[in-house]
Amino acid sequence: MSISSQLLILNETKNNIKTAINLKGVSVTDEAFADYPDKVRQIPSGGGTYESTIILYLEGKLKNAVIPDGTTSIGTGAFFDLDSEFNQLETVTVPSSVTSVGKNAFFGEKNLTEITLPSGLTFIGEGAFAGCSNLTSITILATVPPTLEATGISTGNNDTKVYVPAESVLAYQTADIWQYYSQMITPIP
Repeated sequence: MSISSQLLILNETKNNIKTAINLKGVSVTDEAFADYPDKVRQIPSGGGTYESTIILYLEGKLKNAVIPDGTTSIGTGAFFDLDSEFNQLETVTVPSSVTSVGKNAFFGEKNLTEITLPSGLTFIGEGAFAGCSNLTSITILATVPPTLEATGISTGNNDTKVYVPAESVLAYQTADIWQYYSQMITPIP
């Protein structure tokens, strides 16, 4: 196969992957695919909802995911347990347009150590960060506590801190569901 044919296949594969990921409202930087063009495929993740039926499976080292500007919701299971396959996802860049994080969105992401969620956030779904055992900080810029479903920020790490605006600490500590995590809530440094 000629080099030009291989490049055409690589570009087509990258475009197909980007299209599939954008359907979920998630984008991954090109660098993640640079060394793995032949190891990328799509598999169903189950769950029955449109947003959770396409998931990226990459045999390799995906370290950084960038959710594109304009995305308003990180869908149900968007990054669900990809760590068991990428064992590498370390950072996720969340744009200011995101208002909700769906159920199990980051479930099982063991290499994710910190995440910042925007000021317009209004909802965190059940188990959104469950099993993120190395997640040491969740920074939430919203002054009004977002609706939090059960186990939404149960990371399994007793050292996880939830950083919120200083003027909102008490509001978070006394809000429904948030009150169970009051010892984790602290002002943004």
